[in-house]
Amino acid sequence: MIITLADVEQIMRMTSYVATPFVAIAAAAIAWQQMRINHWKLRNDQCDRRVRLYQEVAKILSIVVRGGGADADTLSEFRSNVAEADFLFGPEIMAFIEDIYSHGFDLWDANEEFAQLNKQTSPNQAYLKRVIDVRVSEKRWFRMQFSVAKEHFKRYLHIAA
Repeated sequence: MIITLADVEQIMRMTSYVATPFVAIAAAAIAWQQMRINHWKLRNDQCDRRVRLYQEVAKILSIVVRGGGADADTLSEFRSNVAEADFLFGPEIMAFIEDIYSHGFDLWDANEEFAQLNKQTSPNQAYLKRVIDVRVSEKRWFRMQFSVAKEHFKRYLHIAA
């Protein structure tokens, strides 16, 4: 049996007919794997960004609790550092961040007032007591926020209880 050029061409054509579906299936499988990889990469990147925002919240809470307050620059920097929270979390996280910011400025104001009152030789005692009460209340609020933050972020970060 002699194989002619026509026989070789026919064998090549039949091979290409059989190979084409296998190549298409392989290409589809590769595309599907790439899609899965991209999906997991996106989720991983999103998780990294969420963890970074949680760390910013923990950082400002630590600064306030450790130092008895934060200055206006630190609070503004915090707000800037967590600006993307709107896009990564539900509205409850942004509301929590706004509460931290608001309470931070309330404490900063009370600390500033307290410092001014301490410079006076005979400050108004009723007003001084109100300022001290605000400082104590705000500091207490900040100390309690570590567990609150953990609960808020748990849904998004799967933090083990």
